Amino acid sequence: MIEEKVFFSEKKAFADNEVLKMNGFEYEGNAALGMEKDGFYVLIKAEDKWFKQKDVVEALKDLKEVTGKEKEKVIKKFAELTENAGAGIALFD
Repeated sequence: MIEEKVFFSEKKAFADNEVLKMNGFEYEGNAALGMEKDGFYVLIKAEDKWFKQKDVVEALKDLKEVTGKEKEKVIKKFAELTENAGAGIALFD
């Protein structure tokens, strides 16, 4: 089953992590998402078992998982950004 997890990091170092890059992820700075915390929100979609792998746990150790209402808000903001980007591209087709 695919899970959608949100993480937060004050530093952008996660962006160069090979384990995370192999799975793929989206990230945005707090300003782009309209959030107050200074840093980056990371959205990862993967199988539940992927998140439990030892190398993945290690790769995520410096990121803080976001849950509850904050997680819902971040996922909604990512969706809005994707929709807006798609609408912008459609205008120029």
